[in-house]
Amino acid sequence: LADRQLRRDSGVPPDHVREPPSARQHGLPCRRTAPGDGTQLSSTVERVAFGDPQAGHDRLLGILRHRGLLDPSGSDRLAPDGPGLLSIGDHFDYPPDHARDARRGSPGRTTEAAQRSVTEEGLRNLEWLAALPPERATILLGNHDVVRVAEFAGLTDERFRRAGKLAERIVEAERAGRPASGLVDLFHSEFPALPTPEQVRRDFSSWSEAQRDLVARLLLAGRMRLASTARLDAWPEIEVLVTHAGVTRRECSLLGLGGTVAPSEIARALNDLLDSRVERVRGDWARGDWTPLDLAPVHLAGVTRREGGGLLFHRAGAPATDGDGWKFDKRHPRRFDPRALPRGLVQVCGHTAHRKSWEDLAPGWLAEEMPDREHDGLRRLTVRDDVVEYVWWNDERPPVDADTATLILIDAGMHRSSDEEYPLLALRDS
Repeated sequence: LADRQLRRDSGVPPDHVREPPSARQHGLPCRRTAPGDGTQLSSTVERVAFGDPQAGHDRLLGILRHRGLLDPSGSDRLAPDGPGLLSIGDHFDYPPDHARDARRGSPGRTTEAAQRSVTEEGLRNLEWLAALPPERATILLGNHDVVRVAEFAGLTDERFRRAGKLAERIVEAERAGRPASGLVDLFHSEFPALPTPEQVRRDFSSWSEAQRDLVARLLLAGRMRLASTARLDAWPEIEVLVTHAGVTRRECSLLGLGGTVAPSEIARALNDLLDSRVERVRGDWARGDWTPLDLAPVHLAGVTRREGGGLLFHRAGAPATDGDGWKFDKRHPRRFDPRALPRGLVQVCGHTAHRKSWEDLAPGWLAEEMPDREHDGLRRLTVRDDVVEYVWWNDERPPVDADTATLILIDAGMHRSSDEEYPLLALRDS
């Protein structure tokens, strides 16, 4: 949360007439460095956005407390006279410590106790945000949220446990070099609504009925949205579109929007879509009939043997290489070419931490100074004249013109960070 006045009084020319700053110029790489010292907010800040809150409840509160956003009395309440919050979406599912070790190659599986803790912590985070008045907390819908009431909507806790155990058997067979196709067929016959065993075991492994019920209540009440708008506190003349994973020309076309479109127009179209689709299932959900929420074709839920794609699932990636073409399938996109971002628009999104971008944009679109995948922070993805630039973003003025698309990425791996290091984004209300 950089000091705007210091920068503007320094005589440094605006970014549109100088080279974009490199990570080294800003003292990076430094693990998860945030702009400024992060302990003081400008008096002009009206809302603070944070990337995917996939972390324990104490971590989320610790980050907010460190920035002075909680009541100074020491309670867990939001400071009454301070800025409001904007959660970029994805409130569930993060790996416990030993699960992360397993991903690095160590044997073993997530214990039931550890998984229960992750399930409960995600629920606490979203309940805490939902308890705030709507004017103090904007809550966006992410792919990990919508799956609770889409692909996984019809499950019960018991059926989800059964699906998880079968998914573990598949992994164990594969690790041991035994044929697993029979187990995979059994999985899909017993759980035809679930896209893949991996999604049960890994991606959405903390699902619960309580989480589904909470997401449904918030959708029915209009508290979870697909999009919002705001102005950058450092550059209040710039209005930004805020979504979970970013909007491309594909989504604009499907929404009936063409040409250069204002952030407010896109946000309105996305939220109108969400409201209309929630109305379709309102009666069923009220009766306890968990008809999946359908946001197609803008966002596509997963189906048997195929993961979801589109608005809440996709992320920027370099053009497909051999074996990756399916990720760019226009009918069900998991990746998008950054050159498909709408021109004349500055966006803010979460969904993708640097480690994923480092993999998906390499080798051609990583700035020379960008560190390895273990670093994190706020980043800027800019497309101008079909030239893609991916760099650290430390509050410098993003390029704004009819020929440029800019995406500011704010997911910085909250569960891997510390209270002091996690970066936040200072905003003003539109």
